[in-house]
Amino acid sequence: MDKIKRVALYIRVSTEEQVLHGDSIRTQTEALEQYAKDNNFIIVDKYIDEGSSATNLKRPNLQRMIEDVKNNKIDLVMITKIDRLSRGVKNYYKIMETLEKHKCDWKTILENYDSSTAAGRLHINIMLSVAENEASQTSERIKFVFNNKIRRGEVISGSTPFGYKIVDKHLVIDEEKAEIVRECFISYEKLTSMIKVLQHINNSFDANFSYNFIYKLLKNNIYTGTYIHNDLVVENFCNAIISSEQFNTVQKLLSKNTKVYNNKYLNSLGMQYIFSSMVICKCGRKMSGTYCLSSDKKIYKYYRCHVSQTTKKCSNTKRLSEKKLEAFLLKNVRRQLEEIAFGYESNNNKSKNKNNNNQLKNKIKKQINKLQDLYFDDLIDKEDYKLKYQKLNTQLIKLENDNSEEKKSIINLKNIRSFLEINFEKIYSDLSDQEKRTLWTSIIDTIVIDENKNLTINFL
Repeated sequence: MDKIKRVALYIRVSTEEQVLHGDSIRTQTEALEQYAKDNNFIIVDKYIDEGSSATNLKRPNLQRMIEDVKNNKIDLVMITKIDRLSRGVKNYYKIMETLEKHKCDWKTILENYDSSTAAGRLHINIMLSVAENEASQTSERIKFVFNNKIRRGEVISGSTPFGYKIVDKHLVIDEEKAEIVRECFISYEKLTSMIKVLQHINNSFDANFSYNFIYKLLKNNIYTGTYIHNDLVVENFCNAIISSEQFNTVQKLLSKNTKVYNNKYLNSLGMQYIFSSMVICKCGRKMSGTYCLSSDKKIYKYYRCHVSQTTKKCSNTKRLSEKKLEAFLLKNVRRQLEEIAFGYESNNNKSKNKNNNNQLKNKIKKQINKLQDLYFDDLIDKEDYKLKYQKLNTQLIKLENDNSEEKKSIINLKNIRSFLEINFEKIYSDLSDQEKRTLWTSIIDTIVIDENKNLTINFL
């Protein structure tokens, strides 16, 4: 019997293609899902890159898919056409190198390619070269059209800078939000501290803006009325909210107050927050990663509640050390999983319950059929039929839900047993941060901190 293939559906559409052809993510997704269904494939995940060019490999979901290929989670990558994956020979072979190394196949459902022969490989190279040339020409045409629109003061995308609104394809000042923009610049000139400005703005306007939001706002030249993107500069693109003099003053203050870290050093270490999006504060919000760099370039990673840093809406001002969190999990995960597994095994007589449920379901189905016969033969009236049918159908739904929950329990128990077979405590110190993250995310959903600083593990 052939092994059921685990497939990844890769979907991509660029901004230019949306403008010219209206290529739809939904159309690609539906076609790939139907093909997977027709061939009894298991869909591992859908990897969707919207507004991304095929000439660039730094697409977030392409990279996420490649990581899953490297972790041997995927047997087959499915795409509608080859240009969804790559529009260049060089990038195509970089992707193929990873797929082949991990014995992962690829398939286009709307085109027919054969990479096993020299003629087939030549055909792929020719098609990719043509696609690469078309992408370049399309990009040039779109850039020309967009630049002309921008010079006329027209908005070319649906995104609107905070403080403005779009009226007849032009940016118009939104006075209510513009007041916040002006206060951001005024308060930064006075306070010269991003944290203090953030606290002031959130408290003054009863808002919940983030650090990055305020920082990007202060760096955005559009508030002077000037549009700047790459080499294109359009003055008087829209009405200004602040003066150019005030904007330049804030930029000088920002440059002086920016902390400079050795990013090349940090990147060389491959630093990653192991529990990103997993640690939940007592206020219900996800805690964000932060770090300290010591004088000897040693990194200490922590998690903190962003809301407590920017507003007074959360009292959790303490940082949670990543090292302490790892130590807590290594000490408690195995014991808690063993307790869960023991609870499943001791409290469930699965085979007996399953047989009883099936017998009851068959009995109720027969009663429903008899009831329908009585109604069709006019032996009971409509109201009596509806009342009895509703009662029997409710019992049937409850039994089916019980079966569904039982199946979930069996699946969870299987995952727990598989995880417990790994001697993760012994190998943990040799794992990279990415490998540690993969380990924990395979079994843990969230880690919650309560009012007393106690940690609770919620398993998948």
